[in-house]
Amino acid sequence: MSGLQYARFVGSSLPFRAAKAAQDGFSQGLVEELKGSNIRITSIYPGLIDDVSPLDSAWETAREIGDGLSNKDVVDAILYALAAPPNVALRQIVIERTKSEFLA
Repeated sequence: MSGLQYARFVGSSLPFRAAKAAQDGFSQGLVEELKGSNIRITSIYPGLIDDVSPLDSAWETAREIGDGLSNKDVVDAILYALAAPPNVALRQIVIERTKSEFLA
């Protein structure tokens, strides 16, 4: 999320944020370039995540409202986007934990 215009400058370096902003610009450029085609572009913007192995029992453990995000949350969002009907374009999915102060 560091590259999003409305994201607060928390926990990342300026070069990292600039690189993420460039990635966001590239994704949006692809959306415009491929407009009218049957190719859909979805940008996924996860916040800070805990890396949990799919082989670990924690992968299937439901998280509480105050818990942080896991990489499983990102996988679930990607699967959600891929399952969208062909007439639906999900341009951006911002994944943020419920109690976060990252976004303004």
